[in-house]
Amino acid sequence: MKKIIDLKNVSQYTAIIIGIILAAFPQIVKWIFYSTGAFIIIFNIAKYFILRNKEKHYSLFKMFMYSMFGALLILVPAFLEIGIPLVAGAFIFMNGFERLVNAFSLRKDENKWVIPLVVGILFTGFGFYVLANYKKVTEMIIRIIGVIIIVIGISKQFGKKSNSDKPAEVLEVNNFKVKD
Repeated sequence: MKKIIDLKNVSQYTAIIIGIILAAFPQIVKWIFYSTGAFIIIFNIAKYFILRNKEKHYSLFKMFMYSMFGALLILVPAFLEIGIPLVAGAFIFMNGFERLVNAFSLRKDENKWVIPLVVGILFTGFGFYVLANYKKVTEMIIRIIGVIIIVIGISKQFGKKSNSDKPAEVLEVNNFKVKD
């Protein structure tokens, strides 16, 4: 029977399309969370009111819990938008500060303390920049993720086909050769 759709190729093309969308429109992630959360809330409230007088009624507790889950999905982009850059910026800033301290401790012992000092200043400055411009950093991270997904999709599409699916013609076991 002839394959109509090769799922491997579909997943690769889907990865490329998703990567392009994320790289071009990083704000779409926020709207995906908003729309999914709103859909879950509206669906469960409507399901509760439609099925409340039927034989098989929908639990008020389930409606409340799913609505809370939908509300959490709506709140996730705000946490991601602030949380990721804060953690990354704090990590980079602290790393730069540690490099500055190490550079000054090297100053007493060696003459090679200028490069660690410059690197420490750069890391500290970049960490402060990430903390100060958290919104742009979040969009940049989403764009980078999109580009990585594009590269993965393209590399899987045009990569070498492995011969692992084909059985070996000659099997070698403990220096004994066996032909199929």
